[in-house]
Amino acid sequence: MSTPILGRRTAIAVIGELATAQARVSPKESAIAAAEPGERVTWALEVAWDGPQTVEVTERLALPPGWHSVVPAGSFTVQERGSAMRLISVQVPRSAPPAAYPIHYEVLPPSVHEDGPRPSKVVLVVSVSAQPDLSVSLMSRGGFIMAGEPHVARFQVINSGNVQLITQLAGESGANATATPRHTGSRPGPCRG
Repeated sequence: MSTPILGRRTAIAVIGELATAQARVSPKESAIAAAEPGERVTWALEVAWDGPQTVEVTERLALPPGWHSVVPAGSFTVQERGSAMRLISVQVPRSAPPAAYPIHYEVLPPSVHEDGPRPSKVVLVVSVSAQPDLSVSLMSRGGFIMAGEPHVARFQVINSGNVQLITQLAGESGANATATPRHTGSRPGPCRG
């Protein structure tokens, strides 16, 4: 039984084919996902490799500040002229304001020369929706109310949403007392008044 020996031309052809081989990454579904603050968003990506040998591919993920990946980026193997499926899952921060956020994903196959395989990139987008959520609670009030005397009550307004809300605070009384209306802007978080 003999073992085939690669000749010089075959070796040059294989190296040339490897140098021009490319990895391609593409989402299996839409690259744009809608989400609410605090939700997890997941994409299935196909990484295809058209090279003549099995390769170890490195992936990189660039996220907006404050975001994190559920599964960290790493390395994986793709068979010759094959493909691999990758799941990318990110957690949307609860405080994320409404906007479209880009998620940059790229795969880097090994390079055999300077003009070897280039990184393949895809930009995924998370569109975070506005979530208004406002609550008011009584913090303190005076003990007794006397006719003709001022009375003060303190309230806490909590904006648990991800958008700034404009509130108008007013009071009523069955005894024809008046309260001074007050307009205030409430960014996400507690606000006392």
